[in-house]
Amino acid sequence: MVILYTVSRSPLSLSAIKEDTITVYSFGKKTPIFMLILGLYLGTLMTTFATDTQEAVFTQSVVGLSEVQYSLLISITGIGAITAATTIAFFSKKLSIRFLFGSGLLMTAAGYLLYSFGTSFSMIAAGFVILGFFNSFANTG
Repeated sequence: MVILYTVSRSPLSLSAIKEDTITVYSFGKKTPIFMLILGLYLGTLMTTFATDTQEAVFTQSVVGLSEVQYSLLISITGIGAITAATTIAFFSKKLSIRFLFGSGLLMTAAGYLLYSFGTSFSMIAAGFVILGFFNSFANTG
Protein backbone atom coordinates (compact mmCIF):
# COMPACT_ATOMS: atom_id res chain seq x y z
CA MET A 1 0.00 0.00 0.00
CA VAL A 2 1.43 3.37 -1.00
CA ILE A 3 0.31 6.48 0.79
CA LEU A 4 0.84 9.72 -1.06
CA TYR A 5 0.72 13.11 0.55
CA THR A 6 0.69 16.40 -1.27
CA VAL A 7 3.30 18.92 -0.30
CA SER A 8 2.53 22.58 -0.38
CA ARG A 9 4.95 25.37 0.28
CA SER A 10 3.85 27.67 3.05
CA PRO A 11 5.78 29.78 5.49
CA LEU A 12 6.93 28.03 8.63
CA SER A 13 4.43 28.67 11.36
CA LEU A 14 3.20 27.09 14.55
CA SER A 15 0.01 25.92 12.80
CA ALA A 16 2.09 24.24 10.03
CA ILE A 17 4.18 22.44 12.65
CA LYS A 18 1.02 21.35 14.46
CA GLU A 19 -0.52 20.10 11.20
CA ASP A 20 2.66 18.18 10.31
CA THR A 21 2.79 16.63 13.77
CA ILE A 22 -0.82 15.45 13.45
CA THR A 23 -0.08 13.99 10.00
CA VAL A 24 2.98 12.11 11.25
CA TYR A 25 1.12 10.87 14.33
CA SER A 26 -1.81 9.55 12.28
CA PHE A 27 0.61 7.87 9.84
CA GLY A 28 2.43 6.31 12.81
CA LYS A 29 -0.80 4.90 14.21
CA LYS A 30 -1.50 3.22 10.86
CA THR A 31 2.02 1.78 10.48
CA PRO A 32 3.40 0.82 13.92
CA ILE A 33 5.98 -1.63 12.53
CA PHE A 34 7.40 1.08 10.29
CA MET A 35 7.58 3.49 13.21
CA LEU A 36 9.34 0.88 15.36
CA ILE A 37 11.94 0.23 12.66
CA LEU A 38 12.36 3.96 12.09
CA GLY A 39 12.82 4.50 15.84
CA LEU A 40 15.43 1.74 16.03
CA TYR A 41 17.24 3.20 13.03
CA LEU A 42 17.25 6.71 14.50
CA GLY A 43 18.51 5.31 17.80
CA THR A 44 21.32 3.53 15.96
CA LEU A 45 22.11 6.71 14.04
CA MET A 46 22.31 8.76 17.24
CA THR A 47 24.58 6.13 18.80
CA THR A 48 26.92 6.25 15.82
CA PHE A 49 27.03 10.05 16.02
CA ALA A 50 27.92 9.78 19.70
CA THR A 51 30.74 7.33 19.00
CA ASP A 52 32.14 9.53 16.23
CA THR A 53 33.37 11.97 18.86
CA GLN A 54 35.39 9.22 20.52
CA GLU A 55 37.09 7.85 17.39
CA ALA A 56 40.13 10.09 17.45
CA VAL A 57 40.71 9.54 21.16
CA PHE A 58 40.35 5.77 20.82
CA THR A 59 42.61 5.41 17.80
CA GLN A 60 45.32 7.63 19.26
CA SER A 61 45.20 6.71 22.96
CA VAL A 62 44.24 3.03 22.90
CA VAL A 63 45.54 1.79 19.55
CA GLY A 64 48.43 4.24 19.31
CA LEU A 65 47.84 5.60 15.82
CA SER A 66 49.15 9.01 14.85
CA GLU A 67 47.02 11.96 13.75
CA VAL A 68 48.14 11.34 10.16
CA GLN A 69 47.00 7.71 10.35
CA TYR A 70 43.65 8.79 11.82
CA SER A 71 43.22 11.33 9.00
CA LEU A 72 43.97 8.56 6.52
CA LEU A 73 41.26 6.41 8.16
CA ILE A 74 38.71 9.20 7.69
CA SER A 75 39.72 9.45 4.02
CA ILE A 76 39.38 5.68 3.67
CA THR A 77 35.86 5.93 5.09
CA GLY A 78 35.04 8.52 2.44
CA ILE A 79 36.36 6.23 -0.28
CA GLY A 80 34.07 3.48 1.06
CA ALA A 81 31.10 5.87 0.97
CA ILE A 82 31.85 6.95 -2.61
CA THR A 83 32.20 3.32 -3.68
CA ALA A 84 28.87 2.50 -2.05
CA ALA A 85 27.13 5.45 -3.71
CA THR A 86 28.42 4.28 -7.08
CA THR A 87 27.32 0.71 -6.36
CA ILE A 88 23.87 1.83 -5.27
CA ALA A 89 23.46 4.02 -8.35
CA PHE A 90 24.58 1.22 -10.65
CA PHE A 91 22.30 -1.42 -9.08
CA SER A 92 19.45 0.89 -8.01
CA LYS A 93 16.81 -1.06 -9.93
CA LYS A 94 17.88 -4.35 -8.33
CA LEU A 95 18.43 -3.28 -4.70
CA SER A 96 15.33 -3.07 -2.54
CA ILE A 97 14.91 -0.51 0.20
CA ARG A 98 14.59 -3.36 2.70
CA PHE A 99 17.92 -4.83 1.57
CA LEU A 100 19.70 -1.47 1.66
CA PHE A 101 18.32 -0.64 5.08
CA GLY A 102 18.82 -4.08 6.63
CA SER A 103 22.24 -4.85 5.23
CA GLY A 104 23.35 -1.29 5.90
CA LEU A 105 22.46 -1.45 9.58
CA LEU A 106 23.84 -4.95 10.09
CA MET A 107 27.12 -4.33 8.31
CA THR A 108 27.60 -0.89 9.88
CA ALA A 109 27.40 -2.63 13.24
CA ALA A 110 29.93 -5.20 12.00
CA GLY A 111 32.22 -2.37 10.89
CA TYR A 112 32.03 -0.79 14.33
CA LEU A 113 32.82 -4.14 15.95
CA LEU A 114 35.84 -4.67 13.72
CA TYR A 115 36.98 -1.13 14.42
CA SER A 116 36.47 -1.36 18.19
CA PHE A 117 38.39 -4.63 18.48
CA GLY A 118 41.08 -3.52 16.03
CA THR A 119 44.64 -3.72 17.24
CA SER A 120 46.38 -2.53 14.08
CA PHE A 121 45.97 0.09 11.42
CA SER A 122 44.91 -2.50 8.83
CA MET A 123 42.15 -3.96 11.04
CA ILE A 124 40.80 -0.54 11.87
CA ALA A 125 41.03 0.51 8.21
CA ALA A 126 38.95 -2.53 7.23
CA GLY A 127 36.36 -1.53 9.81
CA PHE A 128 36.30 2.03 8.47
CA VAL A 129 35.86 0.83 4.88
CA ILE A 130 32.91 -1.29 5.99
CA LEU A 131 31.52 1.66 7.96
CA GLY A 132 31.78 4.05 5.04
CA PHE A 133 30.38 1.59 2.53
CA PHE A 134 27.42 0.25 4.47
CA ASN A 135 26.52 3.49 6.21
CA SER A 136 25.67 4.73 2.71
CA PHE A 137 23.46 1.67 2.22
CA ALA A 138 21.58 2.31 5.47
CA ASN A 139 21.10 6.01 4.77
CA THR A 140 19.90 5.36 1.22
CA GLY A 141 17.47 2.71 2.46
